[in-house]
Amino acid sequence: MIKMDIKNIDLRSLNVPIEDALAFYEVQLGLRFQNFPDLTLTPDKPNSARTIIPVTYQSAPVGDFYAIVFARGDGTGDSKTYKIGDLKIPSEFQHAKKQERVIPRAKTELLCEGCFPLFSLNRKGHASRFAMCLDELGVGYDEHHDRTITRIGRLGQANYDYANALYKELSFEPRIQLTMNALADETRLGDPHTIYFNRFTEESLQVAGFLAIKDPTNPFLPVLQKQETFRVELN
Repeated sequence: MIKMDIKNIDLRSLNVPIEDALAFYEVQLGLRFQNFPDLTLTPDKPNSARTIIPVTYQSAPVGDFYAIVFARGDGTGDSKTYKIGDLKIPSEFQHAKKQERVIPRAKTELLCEGCFPLFSLNRKGHASRFAMCLDELGVGYDEHHDRTITRIGRLGQANYDYANALYKELSFEPRIQLTMNALADETRLGDPHTIYFNRFTEESLQVAGFLAIKDPTNPFLPVLQKQETFRVELN
């Protein structure tokens, strides 16, 4: 199957669906997203393109919102926490180039990180608002008790619902999910992790936003921590 090539997309054309999606979050949560630069290609990273958007809440700055474009096979991992070879990589997550895309990275400095679905672009160029189907990968153990990269959750819709939305050009209700959360009992859900566009998921370009909070006095932290944690069911 031919992979959608982001180099054939006018990245400026994606500004409007990004702005439309952000407007919903402004109404829903009271956030305010500032003006942002156009998306730029990121050939030095394991995902396809991004832009960074300053965010405020109750007139206070809360951080930078990273809007990232994922082509199928893209990820957010790196080799800072674990080096290549430290973890077993199951065949479904193996890549000849940029192997680090699936390697989970530590979120030690974070208290919370949220994933905001923006839209998915199908082969015809239609943007399905809030459609998203990304895997969250973490570290587990295989049957030999060796540390391995494993799927720990799903962000967005199940495979069937996501594919149906692309074919029928449907949209979903916006739903934020936490990719990482530091709980009061010192449990750290989703730490370490990487976000990955599984190669078995329907072909598209997925655009999702990520907002991370480090400061316990951040006014948006209580709001973000009330959001749903990544789903564990994977079908």
